[in-house]
Amino acid sequence: MHSFLDIYEFCNTLHKVLIPFSALAGALLILTADTIGRLIVPPNEIPAATIMAVIGGPFLIFLLRKSDKVHGN
Repeated sequence: MHSFLDIYEFCNTLHKVLIPFSALAGALLILTADTIGRLIVPPNEIPAATIMAVIGGPFLIFLLRKSDKVHGN
């Protein structure tokens, strides 16, 4: 099972593609988090870091559980 942003698999091992694609994916993720933070409560703003924590926390747990299954723990 592949994760949502499995950039390494998408780009294979070509670092000429992997590094720029990772930068673009990260920038897109930050812009999306900022846009969501501005649209949730229109007169106020929720910081992009808060949105990233809400997205990144469960994703980190998912990756940790996935690595445990792969390594047999």
